[in-house]
Amino acid sequence: MIMRWWNVTHTNEAHKLILQSTPIFICWNLWKNRCSKKYSGKQSSIARVKFLVMLDTFKLL
Repeated sequence: MIMRWWNVTHTNEAHKLILQSTPIFICWNLWKNRCSKKYSGKQSSIARVKFLVMLDTFKLL
């Protein structure tokens, strides 16, 4: 699924950047969420992870 995502034909450079970076942002934020729960005991939700992925994407653009 991730490989299909990366191989989608882009329409411009911004679209290409988003297509290439989003899977990385998803993995990174899932990892941060996992570590935060394991080592800090912090509770999180999938909504928070989604928000952080969108935030990283907005920062990139």
